[in-house]
Amino acid sequence: MGSTKDQGLVIERDDNTLVCALPGSGKTYVLVELTKRLLSRDGAYSVHLLTFTDAARVELTERMLHALTPRAMERVTISTFHSTALAMTRGKLNRRLLMANELMLFVKSVLNEADHLDLIDKFRFKVPDVVRLFDEMGRSQDLSKEYSDTEVALYELYKDMLIKQGKTDFNVVCQLSVSWLAQREIPPVSATHILVDEFQDTDALQYMWLREHALLGKKLVVVGDDDQAIYSFRGGQGYDNMVAFQSEFNADAYVLRDCFRCSKEILNRAGMLIKFNNPDRIDKPMNAVREEQGTVKIIKSGTMDNQLNRILDAVSKEPHTWAVIARNNAILDRVETVIQGHGIEYNRRGGKSFFDGVAPYSLIQIASVISGKHDDHTLHRALAALSVPEAETARIIGLCRTAKTTFGGLKHAEIGHHADLQKFHSLAEGWHDIPAGREDAKRTYMQSIVKLLAIHLDKRDQKHAQVVGDVIAGRHWESLGESIAQLKPSLDSKKRKDQSEEAAPKLSLITMHSSKGLQFDNVWIVGSDTGTIPSKEALAEGKIAEERRLMYVAMTRAISSLTMSYTSEPSEFLYEVNKERVVELESGYEDDADDFDAA
Repeated sequence: MGSTKDQGLVIERDDNTLVCALPGSGKTYVLVELTKRLLSRDGAYSVHLLTFTDAARVELTERMLHALTPRAMERVTISTFHSTALAMTRGKLNRRLLMANELMLFVKSVLNEADHLDLIDKFRFKVPDVVRLFDEMGRSQDLSKEYSDTEVALYELYKDMLIKQGKTDFNVVCQLSVSWLAQREIPPVSATHILVDEFQDTDALQYMWLREHALLGKKLVVVGDDDQAIYSFRGGQGYDNMVAFQSEFNADAYVLRDCFRCSKEILNRAGMLIKFNNPDRIDKPMNAVREEQGTVKIIKSGTMDNQLNRILDAVSKEPHTWAVIARNNAILDRVETVIQGHGIEYNRRGGKSFFDGVAPYSLIQIASVISGKHDDHTLHRALAALSVPEAETARIIGLCRTAKTTFGGLKHAEIGHHADLQKFHSLAEGWHDIPAGREDAKRTYMQSIVKLLAIHLDKRDQKHAQVVGDVIAGRHWESLGESIAQLKPSLDSKKRKDQSEEAAPKLSLITMHSSKGLQFDNVWIVGSDTGTIPSKEALAEGKIAEERRLMYVAMTRAISSLTMSYTSEPSEFLYEVNKERVVELESGYEDDADDFDAA
């Protein structure tokens, strides 16, 4: 199939360009064909494509490899914004990047230090909340105006500790890449053209990064959809960045109006919904190319159990053609329980795994040290988990380096007076004295390790630590080190995600945020109640427009059939898409008799 008229116009561009692309309108195809055209137009041209996720980078790379010759691929670079900024600053920055799990423990060590310095009472702060706070502050252009003095002091301590330990995070990397570019202290990317996918997700720093490259003569083509801007909590500026780009860079704008994914019935309903966000959106025509008729249903259930039973009935025949999409993981947890209980194979996408929590990660760091299989970084993370002050941590690591020994190999007199540090050292000393085959003794020992960590965790994390401890103690492995080696891959969220996506087709359970970029023959949006979508928080803060975009994203994942169900009070979004009567009250369920008023 050839290009549409809209696609063809974009593919011929050789200047700053803004492309607004409907869901399923072939934006990846356009990026590939535009790259081909640019490379064939001038032998001096080269292209750098930017994505927001590694999954998108992999998909785009595969498409490019299929479309381009090996010689042409030598002039193409495909990477995420973060990895590009990291590569640009690596020679000058010379710091190690903190990954997700490690960041949790690092922030915990910051809270420990702040408490030690009397900056804060650490018990008033939860680590995940502070991780999110630091992420927001890392994108801020004016900390003193946007945050309290305590928050600013805490963030400055965080940055100071990063420097002292030779570490960094992605926001620091992005800030430095923009600053150094502006001061011409580092070179820009070498490509003549920069193509950006999912441009609506760019934050202020990424926009500034693009501006600096434009000032250095790079040509920019950005592709996105303001109607799918659902990451404001990560700094994504959606409509504002798209309007600013067109104005600031004198860019010509194009719309990819043809949707190849959704049936006309589904696209029309989604279009009804998103137009309620006018005027703060780019008005655009929407044309469904598919000729097959689709279906849209709104179903009322008297109870959540009835709603789940209906889902079970619908997906059981051909589970692999279905996705069940929910606003939050709490609802997906209930769906998963029912699906699992009936033996239906499924993939759970989106949200955080149990192993992404601070407790499993902390326990494995501590167990690694006790087993004697650790480096300085592992020891530092383990001591942070036990709230050991930074000065004491540095002293212990220095002793291990000087003596060229493990933590357990230090003399007890060298450990100092910190109570938990002494207990930790006793455990590390005694592990190897457990007789071989004494599984009962190992289980008791593991309970002691969990108990040591538990006092530094909240109640939920204490339970998680106990689960991991039971897993380690319950296996008949030859050594603690072998147990840890078996568990460590579970901490790699990317590896888990890759394994899930490589599996045979199954029913997909997915959050609305994680559904973006995916498509399914049949979609069931569960829990379409007010207070869920839009969420209570969005209702309280008046952030309805983004919730509407989130619902729009979920609806436009569907190819042939779309079902939206609710239990008590229907979401206002259901009224917005229901200009005609499409509500269905199926027989065989104990539903309320109240009808859905869609006047």
